[in-house]
Amino acid sequence: MAVMGVLCPVAMGQEPRRMTIPEMFVAADSLNASIAEARHSGEEARAGVDVAKSAYLPSIQAQASMSWNALGHSFDRDFTHWTDEKVPGFGNTFSLEVNQVIWAGGAIKGGVEAAELGAKLSELSASQKTQEVRLLLAQSALEVARLENQVRVLDENITVADSLLVTMKARVAGGTALSTDVTRYELMIQNLKLSRVNVTSAIEI
Repeated sequence: MAVMGVLCPVAMGQEPRRMTIPEMFVAADSLNASIAEARHSGEEARAGVDVAKSAYLPSIQAQASMSWNALGHSFDRDFTHWTDEKVPGFGNTFSLEVNQVIWAGGAIKGGVEAAELGAKLSELSASQKTQEVRLLLAQSALEVARLENQVRVLDENITVADSLLVTMKARVAGGTALSTDVTRYELMIQNLKLSRVNVTSAIEI
């Protein structure tokens, strides 16, 4: 199977170089913004599956505190007399709380399944976007190849017309042709050159 080469820029500001269609696909996979966005959405969706599954895991909360107590005082009920009391100078507390979902009525399972379906949909969307971009590239490559072949045909026709023009001018000088014949060939050559300019412009676009 023949693999066609197409002249195209691989990135903004770079000199164009000839690439095969598979090379264009590889470049698009890494450079195309639509494909990159679709893949990023797929990565976020897959991360959402992990978040949904984390609801099955136990939640752990820990809390610690430290305190320092100075001198303590005790008072009579009428606050007329008070006495120093010895109290522990250092205190600390630590608490650990672990929660585990035993039954949630299928809410967690449903959430995981929804996240998995969303991830699958994102993957299919990314694949579809990749195929759309590749199809567009293939269509453009075929069109460029057709236009390049048209340029070659025009170049051949211009060469033939130039040769005929030289012959016609010689015939006019010999008196066997009219000057209008020379004008007709000159006009044909100019039309061929104009067509060539239009085709090369289409290739650049």
